[in-house]
Amino acid sequence: MEKSDRSLLGKISWLYYIDGLTQKEIGQRVGLSRLKVVRLLQRARAEGVVEINIAPDLLFNTELARGLEDRFHLQEAIITEPVNQPDNGETIGRAGARFLERVLRDDMALGIGMGRTIASLLPHIPSRKLNNVTVRTLAGAYEEPGRETNAYNISWRLADQLDAGVEPLHCPLIVTNHATREALLEDRALRSVLESLGECDLVLIGLGSLDKASPLVRLGYCTPKQLAALQKKGAVGEILGRFYGLDGELIPSEFDERILGIDIAQLCSITSVVALAYGAQKVQPMLGALRTGCIDVLITDRWTAEAILVTQLLKREGDANRAKSQK
Repeated sequence: MEKSDRSLLGKISWLYYIDGLTQKEIGQRVGLSRLKVVRLLQRARAEGVVEINIAPDLLFNTELARGLEDRFHLQEAIITEPVNQPDNGETIGRAGARFLERVLRDDMALGIGMGRTIASLLPHIPSRKLNNVTVRTLAGAYEEPGRETNAYNISWRLADQLDAGVEPLHCPLIVTNHATREALLEDRALRSVLESLGECDLVLIGLGSLDKASPLVRLGYCTPKQLAALQKKGAVGEILGRFYGLDGELIPSEFDERILGIDIAQLCSITSVVALAYGAQKVQPMLGALRTGCIDVLITDRWTAEAILVTQLLKREGDANRAKSQK
């Protein structure tokens, strides 16, 4: 390369990366077309004139995020660095709030799920004024003494912080039987909200594990016997009371005809479904949820992201070995 050529590469690189000029402005300054400037900037990187480095404390998490995005066809994966182990959800809530602040715009319908992880966003969301934003409750309410973690309470609090409208579901999450559900659906307003849930522009959901810590079990909706039966069918997690397996397949349950809320098929029709979850007990529920195909954005911490990718790799190897042994 001629020394003069290398000097030109250095000059336009400085103007672009250090001085912050646009490609058009650089072209005007050095007498080149914008297209020529673009090509020279590409050449500068290819020939080592410019080297771009990511801060070491961010590099590993960025690689993890790219790994999740590539393997599960995500729009985005956001990996936090937990302050302690185990994480108390603070970093996940903060990251979720920053994401919501970045993407929420006027004229949007925002669907809100339930659980402690979704509730952890609320302290970190700054009050702001948006036009024609509606917060929709994705599922009926449940009562948990001392905690405001059901979708009804979260949606009202979020709508208040955003100065947005709210469309709540004035009903329980799970009713006694199918007949009760059908009777409630005779209410036109309730039915209208349920039907509109699949038309949300963006939804935020948590992912439930199948253990005694699950609100469904803790609050008596699901007995240990019913939980064991679901696990025997292959269920590893639940989204708003809808169960699924490790491969993302839907697991029918007796609750399906008693739940008042969005289902996984409706979720899959929404443009942007954001899942927030973390912790060792959520690795299999997260892996199964990612395989349903309805998750577009995942927010989790570094330890959980690593565990998901390792579990994914081990399962793939196990599936390959089983297929080989069956030949």
